[in-house]
Amino acid sequence: FYPDLDAIAAGPDRHLNLVEDAAQRLTVPVIASINGTTPGGWVRYARALESAGAAALELNVYETVCNARRTAAEVEEQLLQLVGEVRAVTRIPLAVKLSPWYTSLGHLVGRLFGLGVDGVVLFSRFYQPDIDIDAVDVAPRLRLSSSGDVNLSIHWIGSLRGSVRG
Repeated sequence: FYPDLDAIAAGPDRHLNLVEDAAQRLTVPVIASINGTTPGGWVRYARALESAGAAALELNVYETVCNARRTAAEVEEQLLQLVGEVRAVTRIPLAVKLSPWYTSLGHLVGRLFGLGVDGVVLFSRFYQPDIDIDAVDVAPRLRLSSSGDVNLSIHWIGSLRGSVRG
């Protein structure tokens, strides 16, 4: 279902080594990015990225909620718990990358700033594999962002401007 991450050399050790190497060699700050939805390992990994030399951290918290019994409030509280725990163990600037599917985006962004985040990134894109209809199977493919993806972000940046700190 997911792309072969080993084929593109994307794993936690490789990522930490890349951040450390980049931080040592570059004259610009290195901003590390991680994906996560629950506290625990992601919190430890955020601390490891800071130790590897990241000057800032982007926490990409995209989650596809398929459980119809989970409320929007429960989903947002879990996100806020994760962000709060990451903020508590890191000293570097922290940005949270959100998906556009929260029910009250402005309220959530305000609560994130209340936890001490330094910025929000609007928006993460949902991974959408193709379906091979001849083989009746999932065809994992990574599609990079394009200029057509910016419209929703621009709408929300304009809508939130001045109504939340940031």
